[in-house]
Amino acid sequence: MKEENNIKPEKKFEIQNISDDGRCDIVFYDNIQEEIRTNGEENQKIYIYDIYRVTVRYRDTLEEDVEQNYETWLEFAKEEMKKQV
Repeated sequence: MKEENNIKPEKKFEIQNISDDGRCDIVFYDNIQEEIRTNGEENQKIYIYDIYRVTVRYRDTLEEDVEQNYETWLEFAKEEMKKQV
């Protein structure tokens, strides 16, 4: 899914929504592009990027695992999102 925002994602992914049942979302930000748009006389910096979200079981080592295997996790998230469409 494409997203536009005036704030650039700080990281390539983040872990969100850790629930009581031990599940969480990993949100990936991919293909980040910067664009300058003119609104009247003002220039505004916009970031356009793809977002992929996958829900998994949370564990203490999850962030480290995603960092070390980023491309594998990103491809997994892309495939999971294709199944939802």
